[in-house]
Amino acid sequence: LTQRTTDQMLQMVSDLLDISKLESGQQPLHREAAVVEDLVRSVAGPFDVLLETARITLDLMFEPDLPLVLVDLHLMRRTLSNLLDNAIKFTPDGGHVRVWARQGGEQAPGAVLVGVSDSGPGIAPEDHQRLFQMYERSGSVMGRRRGSGVGLAFCKLAVDAHGGRIWVESEPGKGSTFLLTMSIAGEAGGPAA
Repeated sequence: LTQRTTDQMLQMVSDLLDISKLESGQQPLHREAAVVEDLVRSVAGPFDVLLETARITLDLMFEPDLPLVLVDLHLMRRTLSNLLDNAIKFTPDGGHVRVWARQGGEQAPGAVLVGVSDSGPGIAPEDHQRLFQMYERSGSVMGRRRGSGVGLAFCKLAVDAHGGRIWVESEPGKGSTFLLTMSIAGEAGGPAA
């Protein structure tokens, strides 16, 4: 087995264990204030070799002066890592992936909105909701490797546990953007109202 394959297998086992804990309410959240840009950059770094091998360009874009977010760093890093891994998996060689963050505005008041966009084949509208269910994959789309069908289920449970939202905007032939919200850290260390 290659190191990448071993890492993927360990990640899947870890995701399954944490999914079980999240579903049963047994996964405590250790929330702390975090800088979104630092969080995203810490997740993106380990993908450098994979991006270079596939000649995929990664753009990181952050709205200036983003407020701190209140997250469990371990769970949110894994969530963003799963989303970025999927974006790379479905982006053809020579394509591009973009991770961006901005204040949520009307779309997500009191939150920071983070998006992970790819230049892959896109996802049919009828597949959008079921992608976040265990062992579900888009039947019509093939990536550079086969997924386990647990990564997006983990992402949804982790974001839900934070009181946030996660969804996909995509159509066939136009790539996909996975979006999630993170609560803004309040003055006293709690979520903003």
